[in-house]
Amino acid sequence: MEIQEIASISRISRDDWDSVAGSEILSSHGWLTLIEQSTSEKIGFLYFVVRDSGKIVGAVSCQTYFGVESAALDRLLYGSAARAARAAGMRATPALVVGSRFGLAEPFLLDASLPVLQRNRVSRQLVDALVAASEREGATIIVRNASSNVAAGALEKAGFRSTPEMPTAYIDIDWETFADFRSSLRKIHPATEKAIRHQGNRAKRAGIEVETISDAGLVTPEMHELLDSHYRRLNGVPLPFGASFLPLALNQLGGKAILAIARQDARLLGVNFGLRDATSLRTMMIGIDQDMGRRTAVYYLLSNGTIARAITAGAPRVYFGRMLYDVKLRRGCSLARTTMWIRGRSSLQRRMLRYFIGLRTRKLNRMIDAYEPLSAANAAGLRRNTG
Repeated sequence: MEIQEIASISRISRDDWDSVAGSEILSSHGWLTLIEQSTSEKIGFLYFVVRDSGKIVGAVSCQTYFGVESAALDRLLYGSAARAARAAGMRATPALVVGSRFGLAEPFLLDASLPVLQRNRVSRQLVDALVAASEREGATIIVRNASSNVAAGALEKAGFRSTPEMPTAYIDIDWETFADFRSSLRKIHPATEKAIRHQGNRAKRAGIEVETISDAGLVTPEMHELLDSHYRRLNGVPLPFGASFLPLALNQLGGKAILAIARQDARLLGVNFGLRDATSLRTMMIGIDQDMGRRTAVYYLLSNGTIARAITAGAPRVYFGRMLYDVKLRRGCSLARTTMWIRGRSSLQRRMLRYFIGLRTRKLNRMIDAYEPLSAANAAGLRRNTG
């Protein structure tokens, strides 16, 4: 088996790549191509593939932050200790970020038909290639969203440290109509179900309509502006995509890209962009008119619309992403835990990471443990009510 290092997804056959990526939209050739074409950040891209007799049997996709300042990565890596870490000269960049930063997806793509021993061998090859690239560039490695133990042994042996990711909110869909969902929710969170009903009635009285846009020609600059301003408020940094992102997504991903908007007459109140694959529907990014959002509950209308579309489409699961956990859990969501693996770019940084990652891990575990009872109760309660 041979391993290749490739600078762009365009240099890899779509069929070859998707044969190992499977149905996961965030790992697909189409999505990775879209990211390369529409990113607004000064980043690079790197792909490692393992081939056996020409066939791809393992792969990882990476974004490179070589020589780029990134306070967002510092916050990701160190959490509330980011300022102290920066003061100590422990900036995250330069960095090699492995896997998807846009949602839950396994970072190591492995041919499902491989026997266990061969899967372990391929994962070791990929980890060794990542370490070699990081040492060549003097870069920190951050592996995102690992939920399985596929490469855990290879990562630990290579000196990576593990820490929890911010959990991802999701809800499993088992209803025939949105009214059925509300009926189930009423039994475990009656106040929220009542609020959903009132939000829908208020929207009708105010003339607010939610519609889905499938024609790229109908995308306006205002839609991107709403997404960007909301992202800045939430994350303190600009949206990582340029204005070409939405039309390119609709043109290139077809029905896998979902763009929903809320309007009141000619005024745009909110935008919700998502992705759909065979197993899930994902809310990727949302933008709300800040002034009208307080008065019209547009955020909730768009979120409710996501569940309704998933039910209609027969999607088994909806992912709502990270943060705003109180809101999402009251709507019946549960939390999926994943692991981040980190390897410092130098022996000094690796020693310092032991301290900073320890702080991060303890803080996140306290937060997740506090939410876990409601998360488990939601999953059990909704299953019971639909069973």
